[in-house]
Amino acid sequence: ITVPEDTSVIEIDDAVNSVEEVESEGIDDTADNDDSASQTRGMVTPTTYQSFFDPTTGYITTSDSDLTFSGIFDNITFDTFRINKNVVMNAYGATFINKAFDLQTSDIVLNGGTFKWNSTTHFNSVITIKGSNTTVNGTTINVTALNGTDCYAFDLQNANQATLSNNVINYVDTYANPSNYNYAVKVKGGSKNTMIGNTIIVSVPLKD
Repeated sequence: ITVPEDTSVIEIDDAVNSVEEVESEGIDDTADNDDSASQTRGMVTPTTYQSFFDPTTGYITTSDSDLTFSGIFDNITFDTFRINKNVVMNAYGATFINKAFDLQTSDIVLNGGTFKWNSTTHFNSVITIKGSNTTVNGTTINVTALNGTDCYAFDLQNANQATLSNNVINYVDTYANPSNYNYAVKVKGGSKNTMIGNTIIVSVPLKD
């Protein structure tokens, strides 16, 4: 601080107090609230899922374009998550027990998730892909096939340019099921679909 000789000395304490006042005025009291909102928005858990999905049909109802799943999804009110909008879903912290995902439209991304499946749902597959440019990456799917029914880990129905990458599929079938299909991955129709970096371990009996 430069003080001319013909003026009074500026008190340092006054200057410090002034700076503190300016800093205080610049603090945004809503910052903490915004951080809290950003942490909870799009967070799907076994207790909050009805805020994002219709509890009866399982259709997605939220306007969020990104969802994060966390927890064990077992005793919820529907068996299939029906995704009919462009959304990115991260499920690395989630386990789905006898729950399916029906990816109905294009440009959907599903990252992560552990699926344990030994039941029937509205579909005969754990993950059904119907649209274009859908990506499923990093999931772990453990399937124990049932007797007398078709069963797939992935079922691609007329899908185009879908990508299955870095998924782990453990598929076990102890029944001959001569009239049924038992595939880790079924692809019918569509084109330019890609599988890369997946680990697929299948144990099935010989068919007739």
